[in-house]
Amino acid sequence: MSNKKDITDIVILPLCDNNKYPLQWISVKQLLPKEDEYVLVYKRYEGIQVGFLEKGHWWDFRDYREIECEYWMPLPEPPKYNEL
Repeated sequence: MSNKKDITDIVILPLCDNNKYPLQWISVKQLLPKEDEYVLVYKRYEGIQVGFLEKGHWWDFRDYREIECEYWMPLPEPPKYNEL
């Protein structure tokens, strides 16, 4: 028996700074993000990438090729820098 965890074993993480969605993997069967919103996309055996949903299809943000998605997660807020 392996102790290796699949990324889908993650259950709960804190809310995003914008409090729109929890920072956890969300099944596409339960909820979809807003169209054209960049999110983390996960497909078993293919890994994690950044993508977006448009007209019912998932797209890779770098080369706009169509991808498959089982789970998605909002992107975390970028770091905050102190202004000089």
